[in-house]
Amino acid sequence: MRPDITISSQRQLRLIVDTKWKRLNPSQHNYGLSRADLYQMYAYAKQYACRDVMLLFPRHGGVGDLQRSYQVAPVVGAQADGAERVWVSTIDLSDPKHLADRAREVVSPFLTPA
Repeated sequence: MRPDITISSQRQLRLIVDTKWKRLNPSQHNYGLSRADLYQMYAYAKQYACRDVMLLFPRHGGVGDLQRSYQVAPVVGAQADGAERVWVSTIDLSDPKHLADRAREVVSPFLTPA
């Protein structure tokens, strides 16, 4: 199991990103996030000892800019221990010339030490 993107700062893993190509649905509970995607990110957090993990979706008119976080418990009904956060973010892919700048904007909050 390997994440799509890992981001380190000062020799410490700060963020794991898994890119998704499906569209978030604002009319569904939690934008239609699948439980499997959330638990995959929890597994990355545990395997790589990284507190922050992110599901990154393409931005579209129905969702726009989004960045929210969830705490995920290892078993349905269990309490989340608060150590791991799964972030859900969107990124605008409409202009490839500015994609690197947009990606930096999405991940920059995770680059400063906690």
